[in-house]
Amino acid sequence: MTDTVTIRPTRASDVKLGDRIRVGGSTETVTRIEDSPTGTIRIRTDSAPYVPLYHSNIVDVVVDTHGPEEPTWPTSPLIRVTRSTYTDTPCSDLALRDPDGDYIINDGDPGPRDAETITEWEDLAAVRADLIDALREARDDAADDGSPGAWLLLATSVDDLLDDAGRTQT
Repeated sequence: MTDTVTIRPTRASDVKLGDRIRVGGSTETVTRIEDSPTGTIRIRTDSAPYVPLYHSNIVDVVVDTHGPEEPTWPTSPLIRVTRSTYTDTPCSDLALRDPDGDYIINDGDPGPRDAETITEWEDLAAVRADLIDALREARDDAADDGSPGAWLLLATSVDDLLDDAGRTQT
C-alpha cells in the first residue's frame, strides 16, 4: 500500500512559509523563503538545505495527504463479502479464493454470478473447531480456578489458535 498525495502545481513566487512541497520524492515543509541576487528564489525546507527556483518555476504544493490506499480486490483465502455489485446492498456472504484469484461465493444462489465485483469485504481466518473449543475451556478454567497453571493453559491455547490461524492464511 502506498500513501496518496494530492498536489497543486504552484508558481515558486506563490509558495508560502509552512506550505508542504514535494522535493525529491518526499514531502517537506517550507521553513524559509529567500530572494537571491541571481534572481532566483531559495526555498528552504526542514531537511533540504535549499531549492533554487526561478519565480515562474512550478512547485508541487501538497494540499492533501490520504492514508494508505485500500486494496481494490481482496487477497485473503477466505473473506466475508459485505457489499458487492451483485445487489449493492449489505450482505454477509462467505467466499473462497480460487487459484486464479477469483472468489467462489457461498450464498445459496445456484449458478455463477459473472461480472460481479466485490466492493467491501472482511478478511477471515479459518481455525480448527477443536482449537476454539480448547480455548473456550481454558478460558472457563482460568476464570473458575484463577491458578497460574490455568492461566498458562489459557495462554498456550491462545498461542495454538493464533499459530493455526496464521498457517491458514498462507
